[in-house]
Amino acid sequence: MVATNGRGVEIAITGAVSSPDQNQQACQLIASGDVVVSDLIIHTFPLDTLRGAIDIVARGKAIKVTIEP
Repeated sequence: MVATNGRGVEIAITGAVSSPDQNQQACQLIASGDVVVSDLIIHTFPLDTLRGAIDIVARGKAIKVTIEP
């Protein structure tokens, strides 16, 4: 699913275990501000440090991380 982040930037949303309808509903809730997700992602890593990102999650230092190309 592709959505706009409110600043005119398109972002791709990929769900792990859900239906397309759930993804669309989640995006609508996030876009409306009813669900705040900024505090959920505490680490962002560039793709070339993927092993380090996996290590941080494996050690229990983070639950949600993002990997950016």
